Amino acid sequence: MASDITERHEIEAALRESEERYLRLVELFPDLVMVHSEGKIALINAAGARLLGATTSEQLVGKPVMDFVHPDDREMVAGRIKQMGEQGTQFPLVEQKWVRLDGTVIEIEAAAITLTYQNKPAIQVVARDITERKQAQAALQESEERHRRLMELYLDSIGVETARTSELRAALRRAQEVDQLKSQLLSTVSHELRTPLTSIRGQTTTLLDYAEQITPEERQAALRIVDEEAARLDELIGHVLDMSRLEAGQLSVELGATDVRPIVQEVVAQMAARTPSHRLVVNLPPTLPMAQADPRRVTQVVSNLLDNAIKFS
Repeated sequence: MASDITERHEIEAALRESEERYLRLVELFPDLVMVHSEGKIALINAAGARLLGATTSEQLVGKPVMDFVHPDDREMVAGRIKQMGEQGTQFPLVEQKWVRLDGTVIEIEAAAITLTYQNKPAIQVVARDITERKQAQAALQESEERHRRLMELYLDSIGVETARTSELRAALRRAQEVDQLKSQLLSTVSHELRTPLTSIRGQTTTLLDYAEQITPEERQAALRIVDEEAARLDELIGHVLDMSRLEAGQLSVELGATDVRPIVQEVVAQMAARTPSHRLVVNLPPTLPMAQADPRRVTQVVSNLLDNAIKFS
């Protein structure tokens, strides 16, 4: 007896090709991507190996995944793994503590989802190191607390609530508000700067380590990402410098007769190319009067407004 197995071979070839594409994508990803099944690591990319202190992925494959979870978080992580196995749910980003091979404790953001890997139920984890960001936040909070205690001690030593004391308390509240805003700003800026840097490092590492294994199309895509993220990083640094100049009263504004219409149209066109998932509509009158303005600053204002609208829409 004989049967035609051509179709089966075609399906198997398609599955192999799909798995190869998935593995290449995982290796290109700048953050940790790990798949664990039956409690052990089945797959981890190069970025994940570096995050956990290994030189190669092979050093980690087969090791129990709970070995890398900090004892403080093991009960919580084990409960989530059990729930995902029973209900097939996924978990959004959550902060955890992990332990590297050398025993160093790091703090990470991780998200997880269930899948099937090599015909077995498995869980895929995507994680990012946030240790430096958490340390900066803790240092700022400690500084704010010291400042608050010193001011309270000073105010309490006066003993009598006078008009001057009231002014000092109001100034203290304003200072605390400013400190809090600066803390939030530092956290945001650190995160925003780290995002393009992480992407650039991930892509360049891939190009250096896997130059002979990736296709010309994948190489071109990686270089395009590096170029776009470098431009984004330059833009963020420019914003930080402008903010410093503002605080120092040194921000330069060069006023002149400016046609706002082409500026708005150009910014919208640039944003539309960067965010194809959003539909941007420009509704301007046929003519606009000339404005006394600095074209660079008008471009910044319109860009920031659109960027915020897109980010939170």
